[in-house]
Amino acid sequence: MSATSKTWESVIFPVLGVIGSVIIMLLARLFLLFIVRPFFGFFKEFSTNFQWQNILNITRITGIGWLDFIIAIVAFIVIVIIGIGFEAIDKEAGISGLPFQIFWYIVLASFFCLGAGAAPLCYIIGIAAVDLLICPFVIVLCFFNTILDYGNLISNLASGITQSIYIDVFTDTSIKYIKNVAYVNDFTDWMRQDGVTINNFLDYWWYTLRASVLGFRFDGIWQWLIAFPINIIASITYFVFSFQFTFKGLREEIDRRGISKTTDPVIFPLAFLMSAILAFIGFWWITAGSQVKLAVSPPSVERVQPAINQKIHSQSLSLGERSLIPGNANTQKQAGIAAFAKGDFATAVNQLQLYITANRNDPEALIYLNNARIGKSKSYTIAVAAPIGQSAQSLDTANEIIRGVAQAQDEVNKAGSIKDIPLKVMIANDGNDSKVAAEVADALAKNLSVLGVVGHFKSDATIAAGQVYQKNQLLAISPTSTSVKISGLGNYIFRTVSSDKLAGQALANYVTTGLALQKIAVFFNSASNYSKSLANELTAAVNQNGGKVTAQFDFASSTFKPNDNVKQAMTQGAEVIALLPDAASLDQALQVARVNQNKLPLLDGDSPYQIKTLEIGKEDVAGMILAVPWHREADPQAEFTKDADRLWGADVNWRTAMAYDATKALIAALQQNPTRSGVQKALSSPNFSAKGASGVVTFLPTGDRNAPIQLVKIIRDENSRSGTGYDFVPVQ
Repeated sequence: MSATSKTWESVIFPVLGVIGSVIIMLLARLFLLFIVRPFFGFFKEFSTNFQWQNILNITRITGIGWLDFIIAIVAFIVIVIIGIGFEAIDKEAGISGLPFQIFWYIVLASFFCLGAGAAPLCYIIGIAAVDLLICPFVIVLCFFNTILDYGNLISNLASGITQSIYIDVFTDTSIKYIKNVAYVNDFTDWMRQDGVTINNFLDYWWYTLRASVLGFRFDGIWQWLIAFPINIIASITYFVFSFQFTFKGLREEIDRRGISKTTDPVIFPLAFLMSAILAFIGFWWITAGSQVKLAVSPPSVERVQPAINQKIHSQSLSLGERSLIPGNANTQKQAGIAAFAKGDFATAVNQLQLYITANRNDPEALIYLNNARIGKSKSYTIAVAAPIGQSAQSLDTANEIIRGVAQAQDEVNKAGSIKDIPLKVMIANDGNDSKVAAEVADALAKNLSVLGVVGHFKSDATIAAGQVYQKNQLLAISPTSTSVKISGLGNYIFRTVSSDKLAGQALANYVTTGLALQKIAVFFNSASNYSKSLANELTAAVNQNGGKVTAQFDFASSTFKPNDNVKQAMTQGAEVIALLPDAASLDQALQVARVNQNKLPLLDGDSPYQIKTLEIGKEDVAGMILAVPWHREADPQAEFTKDADRLWGADVNWRTAMAYDATKALIAALQQNPTRSGVQKALSSPNFSAKGASGVVTFLPTGDRNAPIQLVKIIRDENSRSGTGYDFVPVQ
């Protein structure tokens, strides 16, 4: 071979060797994905909560079933061919059995390729110098997948959780998962439980050695007694075989080429210096060079991901550093919030406690007080998404929902917390707007300290936000959204309020059986998922009972005219008027009630259950029947009702009760497994139950709650609890 050829080979072949080793290492990831990972995933699922769907999810890449199947088959064939090929090349290893030889050659062939590719370099600098220079490259290749995993974790924390592919090879931190959303959630959940902070690659690698073994999680001392020794032995073995195969490839290629060049005495020190420099650069990177600008600190929920949209974060989310409820300008409350924002939790507790003593019906203040008591101590965090707006109606609704969450938080923290770890609550404002709700949901999903969400209020907001929660696998429980569409959003979406199907059936039964009437005129808002859903379910139930919907009128239509529409309904033979507005169309519904002048019985859903209906409707709505999930007078001696009276000094309604139930369900799930995926598994279990305001909370496979509907009636009462002269009372 000419000197020119040797020179070119000494440059090109080492480069090709590095490229080839990287490609083969990526094939090793495919090996893990389609063989090792499903194998261990199967046994893990079988030993815990076996579900075939979970096994199928293990090999999901694109989410397109047929495409994932083709990718799996092609990858398996390629890996088998390469394994057989290396077996045919190397007859001395004496490895028999296809599965073992695939592992042996696919995982370690990259090192063999690296060594063989470096051999031509011996023509120039000699064998001993190549031996020295190749060592740093072997170490980097050993950590190749771990480095990718670390970069994957940090990039997702910095830019938001994606749905791209994740495959962990050597660190085994999340062998159960493939999507980044699941990996990031699970890994940070483990960190939070163990109180671990990752500041650089060294922290990450060291933690992975004890976090799990092939995806099997170990807690407490078992991490050091079982996981750590196993992973250390596996890592040392892997390093030994890596160097062995690298030098095996190098020596075999040297022998094949007949290279015998010794290293010049001047070259050897230079090669040693270069290796030392490379080693120093590597050490610098794993410590200072790979440092995370914002460490993931599980015990402190204030140090969360920077990916949260700053506008959403500053205006719509708060643990206590800002007030989201307008109009509460009390000096003590403001002082408490200002102290909270500065991290002066002792002052925050003192000021908020003084404020609450005189203003005990403020749920925002109670949540902030309990959060301030926790300070920076380790805690579990959930969020409540409320429709906080500028109108009195939206503020009342928001406070009703927040009140239920605040009561449940106050109770659990006073009763010993969740296995001695207190509960924090983050308040989120979606403005009762679907677009904002989706943005808030995205911010909460990226905040990995949030383990569950109570919300949202209206069905449209829950549907918009629910798609984000489902995509990012953050569980949400709506206390108030009743649209039947919510049942199909996914396995991370639940609700404690019954669906419109049950409300529609209850109203239909009351009319056709209780009143013995058959013809109904329906008024609804086509711009509202809730209103459309209830109208459809009522219509279906009436038809099933042998009745008939004689006319439908749309509040959102340009042709809506209360006087004309009511006359038309009566002309067409309607015996009952069903008013099914959402919050935005309540005024139109009250106009219809005024025009009706009690001529026809009125029906309604849960939306008009508010003080505004009594204040404005008055005699026009007297006798109206509403379908709600809970009423305090149905069981006035219930523990929740008594506790609420003592805590708030005022009546609470069904929205507070359902929010309380949602929070109690999350607390019960956190007691079983305080991770995002653990909460979902707990609530999905057919054996799950939690004690709530309205009885035992259980869920159907759809995430719905199979709870009875309470019919209530508006009556005139001079001594009314509402102070309007009218009240909602249960229908006996």
